[in-house]
Amino acid sequence: MKRVLVWQSILVLCAIASALVALTPVRAAEPDTAAPRVRVISCQVMSGMFVPRQDDVGLVIRFQNDSATTFSSIVWRAKYCKLTADFIDDGEFAPSIQIDNFLLTEEGRSWVNGWKVAAALIGAHSGNGSVFSSSMVLPDYISTEEPENCAIVRTTDASGRMWLNPALPQSFASVPAPVRPASPAPAASRSVPVDITHCSFSYYGAHLSLQTTLVNQADRVADRIVVRTAYSSGHVDFVDQATFAPATIVVHRLKRSGPADWKRRSYSSLDDPSDCAVRSVHYVDGTTWDNPLLPPEPGPLPTPVPNAIAGIIPVHWARHTVPVESPAPSPFPSP
Repeated sequence: MKRVLVWQSILVLCAIASALVALTPVRAAEPDTAAPRVRVISCQVMSGMFVPRQDDVGLVIRFQNDSATTFSSIVWRAKYCKLTADFIDDGEFAPSIQIDNFLLTEEGRSWVNGWKVAAALIGAHSGNGSVFSSSMVLPDYISTEEPENCAIVRTTDASGRMWLNPALPQSFASVPAPVRPASPAPAASRSVPVDITHCSFSYYGAHLSLQTTLVNQADRVADRIVVRTAYSSGHVDFVDQATFAPATIVVHRLKRSGPADWKRRSYSSLDDPSDCAVRSVHYVDGTTWDNPLLPPEPGPLPTPVPNAIAGIIPVHWARHTVPVESPAPSPFPSP
């Protein structure tokens, strides 16, 4: 009988406790939409001969976690010419520590090439040094080092909580194969008297170079063409003095000197005709044409990025498999 009374007392107490819990209002956690305080110091993207495989896009990034939270994963989205590529950066990113990472994302499909393996074993030349063959061959490319080249897609902290950037799509960015223009556009469809079908800007140190393919669409011979090419947030002018007969394809490599403080910097753009524009044309009969859409001067060049990773040759690349589907949103709860 005593045992029955004890159990009845326990049940009554449990019922009272349940009722009190039910009457207590539950405060829902409010999502924290503030972006994590991760400061990017330098962001540089590369492909081609600068990375291990032909279908790789590499990211060299220097950053510092300025928040009080330790992160275990950061997904970066970096500019690749006019496209973007995503990189998974897993590790332990503690506060107030500057970190240099070298990340790879594979944009095609790679497989082991038996002929390259055999050539490597006997010491013969094995192409680009990799024993892998790829379904996609990306061009040689090194971007500038501006921090604005990178954005955070999402972060995960050490406890597994995730923050998703509401300004960016969470699906992983894929890099399609570069497309080259097949032939010059008809002269009747262009208001500019010179058509540009190829444009590739590069420099090593303070030696700037521009490779262009030009077609004079006017009915008279030109002897001087000023070509303006895009570089990061600025532009660079090149003067091409030669004989440009009408309807003749001319391939030239132009050179000029750059700022002295570029000596430890390097850059190689993808071949994109939209990166170049004709600033002015001078003809042998003394007439000229000035582009009304462009200012007379290209403006100042971007200043070098402080504390950049220029000149560092990455040795240990981190390769991650990009997931097919992105995770469901689960923003940080407020403390």
